[in-house]
Amino acid sequence: MNRLRFGALLVDGEDHLGFYLSHRMVLTVPERGPVRAMSMKDFRPSAVFTVGVVAVAFFDGLAKAVESREIFENSLEMVKNLAGLTEIQDFDDLHMVLKERHGVELVDFTVPVPQVENENSTQEIAMDESEVVK
Repeated sequence: MNRLRFGALLVDGEDHLGFYLSHRMVLTVPERGPVRAMSMKDFRPSAVFTVGVVAVAFFDGLAKAVESREIFENSLEMVKNLAGLTEIQDFDDLHMVLKERHGVELVDFTVPVPQVENENSTQEIAMDESEVVK
């Protein structure tokens, strides 16, 4: 998979779902409550729904998630309601419905997360006079 799209449906290692918002953020419901923005580092996606090499975008679900004030039990309930997939009961149902309707496959996927430099390891870079442009 080489094309991640805005609104793609990402899955973490525990089958939690999230809408791809940016290379740093996912909209999800990590625990009972409203939709929240979560960092990629915290969400840690392990798979994405694709057709061929392109992630399937759920723009309508993403747009509704941004505006939603609704309380959800979990991320599956969020996707079920906001993406209009009311017939699904569990993650396997979701995968089956998306495969039947859109030919979607679940593909292993990770997002590289930039490492934050340790504040204590900052070192001054010393330059001698020969490196100064005059």
